[in-house]
Amino acid sequence: MQKMKVMLTPVCDILAWCLMPNHFHILIYVSPESVKMIKHPMEIQKLSWMLGKLLSAYAQAINRKEGFVGNLFQQGTRRKCVLEKENNNDAFADDPTYLWNVFQYIHNNPVEAGLVDTMEDWAYSSVNEYLLSSDDTICNTSLACTLMPTEESQMF
Repeated sequence: MQKMKVMLTPVCDILAWCLMPNHFHILIYVSPESVKMIKHPMEIQKLSWMLGKLLSAYAQAINRKEGFVGNLFQQGTRRKCVLEKENNNDAFADDPTYLWNVFQYIHNNPVEAGLVDTMEDWAYSSVNEYLLSSDDTICNTSLACTLMPTEESQMF
């Protein structure tokens, strides 16, 4: 989690995250810094580059710890644009509750998987960043509260 904070927060805002036994979810807010292009060795967006570095660093750590070699993640990591204010053609731009639904889906994933009874019981998600006041958070909780529909901005 510390690597995620160090590597991703300079290029995007993290709104929610959840680590599951066999996958993870991360909801990010892309900033102008995120989409800046860098050359290394070919041109790539900063956010894509940093996500790749994060996944690689995590895989290497697990491989060292477990004595594995090779890929840790399956090919075809999926992403979905939740809300794009600049592009009114986006299917979700007209639904202000969609972002809230994704936010809730991420935090409720361990409950749906039968791992815990309540989302607050899962130690590997950002839900407690919203429930407990702390200066050491990964999420930009104030931005998340701003982006959520007003009637639902009372998070939990």
